[in-house]
Amino acid sequence: MKVPYIDYTNNYTLALTTLEEKCKNARLAAFLEQCRVESSIKALESLLIMPIQRVPRYELLLKQLIKHTPPWVRASRHVTSWLKY
Repeated sequence: MKVPYIDYTNNYTLALTTLEEKCKNARLAAFLEQCRVESSIKALESLLIMPIQRVPRYELLLKQLIKHTPPWVRASRHVTSWLKY
């Protein structure tokens, strides 16, 4: 079974390298710059890193949630199973 997140993280460096190579094409570079300016979104590279940063943030959030959850609720197998993934 393939896990999309793992595939994404494993291929992240390749994606950046490919983007850098493709941006040597002036038309593509100009198009991406125009998109960035018109949408007020950061560079494409900044968007590509977001999924990689998001999962660790969720893990930290869940750890904080468990830390501040009362012990009788924390004992629930559902709560503790969150961090097994």
